[in-house]
Amino acid sequence: TESESAQLVHAAGCGVAVPPGDPAAVAEAIRRAYAGDVDLAALGAAGRDWIERHRGRETAIARYRELLEGLLGAGSREAR
Repeated sequence: TESESAQLVHAAGCGVAVPPGDPAAVAEAIRRAYAGDVDLAALGAAGRDWIERHRGRETAIARYRELLEGLLGAGSREAR
C-alpha cells in the first residue's frame, strides 16, 4: 500500500513518489527529472494549486468556522 505522503503527491499531481527503501527508484526519479522527462514546473504549480485549494488561509478559516458553529450548535442542543 502507498504511504499517505505518496497518496497526497498522486492526488495533487505535484511530484514523484518512490517506494521507501528503494534507492534505485530514487536514483531513477532523479535521472528522469534531470533529463527533463518530468515537467518540474508543472508539478510545482500543481502543488501550489493544491495547497491553495485545500490548505490555504481561506479554507482553514472556513473549516474552523464550520467546526465552531457545529460546537456551538451542539452546546445549544445539550442545554435544552
